[in-house]
Amino acid sequence: MEWQVLNVVHDCVTASRQQIGDAFRFFDVAGVLEKAIDSLVKRGLVERDVSATPLWRLTIDGRRVPASALHLQTKVRELAVHGISESDSAAPLQVLQRLVESLGSGDLVQPAAQRPVR
Repeated sequence: MEWQVLNVVHDCVTASRQQIGDAFRFFDVAGVLEKAIDSLVKRGLVERDVSATPLWRLTIDGRRVPASALHLQTKVRELAVHGISESDSAAPLQVLQRLVESLGSGDLVQPAAQRPVR
């Protein structure tokens, strides 16, 4: 979770708690996101930007983490997809997209018998 919070703050330059939470709307368990932010603050990777409404920004050390990890992340992705064609990787991505759409549709609160079949 901490790595994902760092990515959101990095991408936004400064990010509100709402912006960070929006990125995890399907995954945020009460208190988990706050613990991740607190941990990043204690480690000196994220700090409050109090110039306006409370926003989070990366510290100098926090900016180094995504930069140094990007190279490793690129290598891992290359290894993960080595030998897999675009057509082979398209099907699982379509299934994942459908799962995200289903979770975001609000159908989870309806009894199974009332849910539309897709």
